[in-house]
Amino acid sequence: MAQLRSYTVSVKGIPEFQRTINHVSPGKAKVEYWRELQDSWEYPYIMIVCKVNGLPYTSDQFKLMAKYRQIEFAYCGMQVSVGGEIGFIVGHNEYANLDVLFMEGKYAGQTLNCHVEQLNTVCYARSGILEKHIMAWVKENNIKLELTIGTVVKYKCRLHGLVDAEIMKHYEDRACYGIWHKEIGQKGQICTVVTPELLDMSV
Repeated sequence: MAQLRSYTVSVKGIPEFQRTINHVSPGKAKVEYWRELQDSWEYPYIMIVCKVNGLPYTSDQFKLMAKYRQIEFAYCGMQVSVGGEIGFIVGHNEYANLDVLFMEGKYAGQTLNCHVEQLNTVCYARSGILEKHIMAWVKENNIKLELTIGTVVKYKCRLHGLVDAEIMKHYEDRACYGIWHKEIGQKGQICTVVTPELLDMSV
């Protein structure tokens, strides 16, 4: 299995575009950086330069996100299980979710946006702390789910944007909803576990 490392990537001659990326090779780190760069700038791939730093890098911004999500123990390079597939935390995103890189299985080679409640197993010395922490927080703050099963809502999906969804299940102990939308498959066979902030009733 390829080893996860941190890389400093930038556009040659433009140091202010420098960014640190956790990935399995310089080439993959450069491709990820270049694809994101194309959203705003049109620099050719040949201008992208990369150097190896060493072990996966956990930024201060990641630590703030982890504190917000009540998972202060999380770090970049941590091995996790999502839907039975093993991956590694490589960063976070604008949704305050985790970016998880999968090296094997059906998601091999993909970096996916994963909510903390999607982490089935945290492969860590304090196994199970994530779920216990969330459940304790919900109980302590007496958090209740307000939307009933069958309610139609808008789900803020990273891949598909704002999509129609239906609440299928309550996870009271974690203050989460199990929702279904057409992009995930046949109704009744699978649902996505989400927190209330990802649902919009105003649209």
